[in-house]
Amino acid sequence: MNWLAEKERIKQISWWNEVAPGIGLPAHGQVYHLHPVGLVGQFDFKNDLKIIAGKVTFDAEGNDTPGSMHYSRVVHWPGNDLSGVTLGRGYDMGNRTAVEIHKHMTSAGISDSEAKKLSLAHGLKGDAAKEFVRKNKASIAVISMQQQISLFNIIYPDYVKRIIFNYERWTANEADRVSWVDLDPAIQDVLVDFVYQGFTAGPNPMRSGMQNSRATLIAYIEGTPGIKMYEPGRGRAKYLKSK
Repeated sequence: MNWLAEKERIKQISWWNEVAPGIGLPAHGQVYHLHPVGLVGQFDFKNDLKIIAGKVTFDAEGNDTPGSMHYSRVVHWPGNDLSGVTLGRGYDMGNRTAVEIHKHMTSAGISDSEAKKLSLAHGLKGDAAKEFVRKNKASIAVISMQQQISLFNIIYPDYVKRIIFNYERWTANEADRVSWVDLDPAIQDVLVDFVYQGFTAGPNPMRSGMQNSRATLIAYIEGTPGIKMYEPGRGRAKYLKSK
């Protein structure tokens, strides 16, 4: 073998040192092999949060379209005297304390400084809430979709507790009631949505679902003016028909 010729040949095919610096590759030229399963295990799934429960409510409480009057990732006021400053899908601050708001916001991944701004909206309702939004909307950051989902997941279980209390309160003495745990999950979702929207003062919303009949609950929704008026935005009957 002609070693001088061989060295020249090797030199001609040793292109790494010429290419690597220009495209940011390491100079050592070592090759690494990635195990596909091991690689997947390194992915960060924190940004893939899912709605744990209550999607019918989540979808009804706003959208993610900037500029829309129902855009939910900014502070807003729903527009009635009983509503407070709201963020995300129905997080109403009108009946919450500053400490509670701050805790929920930071737990959802919102910064401490933003949480402090938001906590100032505690207890405000009606015109006071409207004025807070007018003055502070521009200075309070838009929350991310993941923060919005986290915030909803944090507070939704509290509404489930409320619905169980209300369901027992208004149906306990009814002979044809089905126990809460045995209700169709879709019926449970809609009854929780009633409570989420504030329908807790009378028995009919709860009793409409107590027989575990979707048809009966749909008839109540579509036949009760005070409930039906919200149907275009909340889609409760549609949800029951589609599940």
